[in-house]
Amino acid sequence: MTQCIRDFKEGQSFTVLEFASIHCSTCEKNLPALGKLADDIAEVATVRQVFIDRSEADVRSYIEKKADLFNFTVALDLERDAKKRL
Repeated sequence: MTQCIRDFKEGQSFTVLEFASIHCSTCEKNLPALGKLADDIAEVATVRQVFIDRSEADVRSYIEKKADLFNFTVALDLERDAKKRL
């Protein structure tokens, strides 16, 4: 059973983060759904995708090839600092 442990309050804003890699086939399959989610929740949340790949050039190329699927903010974590903080 799912329980709500924190209620949404009017005026609050949330961020949905997805960590991804250009080599992840599941991440690629999720792109259309992530874009739809970004549209659907735009009033209460933002969607951001964080790429953990080591090559900025490769990530930029990947995004350019699939530009029509990215209607949300994309970030790079080249040094995988986010993982180090867990």
